[in-house]
Amino acid sequence: IPGVNDGRGIGIIESRGLTSVVDAAGLLAGSKSWTEADQKGLEEWFAAFLKWLQESRNGRDEAKSENNHGTYYDLQVADFALFTHQDKLAGKMLTESRARRIAAQIEPDGRQPKETDRTRGISYSIMNLNGLMALATLGDRTAIDFWRYQTGDHRGIRQALDWVAPYVTGDKKWPYQQIDAVNRAELVPGLLRAAAHYNDPHYAALAKQLAGD
Repeated sequence: IPGVNDGRGIGIIESRGLTSVVDAAGLLAGSKSWTEADQKGLEEWFAAFLKWLQESRNGRDEAKSENNHGTYYDLQVADFALFTHQDKLAGKMLTESRARRIAAQIEPDGRQPKETDRTRGISYSIMNLNGLMALATLGDRTAIDFWRYQTGDHRGIRQALDWVAPYVTGDKKWPYQQIDAVNRAELVPGLLRAAAHYNDPHYAALAKQLAGD
């Protein structure tokens, strides 16, 4: 904020899109247009950024966030650690994140109170769920199962999806604040992932319904 600060921990969520840069580098692997020097340079940059995420005041502040900010902080650390061949760090972050984020963010009935209490409650609920599913996708690559993980009182990703889906489809009326229109299609990728991981065609049908809309 010009004249106020030169960056805050909560700004780190804006770099979550850099995970797509990592994916793009993976798609370019083997192309003659993507050299070893290109790959090495990008890995060095992400290693430096990852170090900053862990050691800077802003990074440490964001790591403490208990809502979607914390989810997307964990996602970036785990993603960039895997990209820079720091598998032990990635595994540690994913293991800790699975227990910490799901336990703190999802109620036994599936509601995400740290998101529903905000002015765009349904949008933030979808956003955080998408972040947890992105972590689950990284977990698939490290044998850390987010999809079927539950706390002792049954908090889990599937519960969160089953809770929010009827509000996104319009089958239930949203009982909390939502000050602008909901982009219902934002739940489609998560529904497709769930359909595959839980082998449940119901999620695929919901995805088709929302995509059609």
